[in-house]
Amino acid sequence: MKFQRHFQFARGEFNWVPLTSIVLLIMVYFIIAAGFIVPVVPSEVWKASPAEKTTENAILVKVSADGTVFLGEKKSTLDDIEKYLKNATSAAGDVLVVISADPKTAHGRIVEIMDRAQRANVSRIAVASSQEEKQ
Repeated sequence: MKFQRHFQFARGEFNWVPLTSIVLLIMVYFIIAAGFIVPVVPSEVWKASPAEKTTENAILVKVSADGTVFLGEKKSTLDDIEKYLKNATSAAGDVLVVISADPKTAHGRIVEIMDRAQRANVSRIAVASSQEEKQ
């Protein structure tokens, strides 16, 4: 059974000029706006302005770029560091732990060390940084 159409589509021409001008205006806007974008994260995260240097005895924990942890100059595990810090806090009371990490060290590794220090009842944790270079 074939139904008859009661209407027909009008064949017209599509005008490309308004579409093209809108697309070009949007492109110009984004090209100009891209010049005002400022990087959110600085490239050198471990540089800082000069601060007070600690003169007291501090426990230094170093972390290399590959995540290897050192207690002073001795290679250690996180469990060893936690045990050492527990002994230090029970003997000396309040101790300062300074974490010195390579700028390429994963952030999670530093957080793990801070968590172990908190488990050992260390209330003072500092992150070592180098001074900014004056230009």
